[in-house]
Amino acid sequence: MRASGSWTVSRSRVARPSAIATFDRAYGRRNFDTAVALNNLAAIYQQRGERARAAAAYARALTIKKALLAPDHPSIARTAANLRTLNLEP
Repeated sequence: MRASGSWTVSRSRVARPSAIATFDRAYGRRNFDTAVALNNLAAIYQQRGERARAAAAYARALTIKKALLAPDHPSIARTAANLRTLNLEP
């Protein structure tokens, strides 16, 4: 495990894409809870250095949120900022 800030990332037990498949089945592919789970998964991928996977998860979360929420909703801004931050990393 690797400590990062106030939480720990385990390479073997965290960030399972099957969890997103479960959200998709339970709530649908365009559900706010699915978008939140994608955003959280993207943050874990980012922390682990998996930039391509993080970008894909942030982008999907952002697409869902834009479809469901008002354009000025703070959740859209947070996910967009997360994606921009990822893109600014060296």
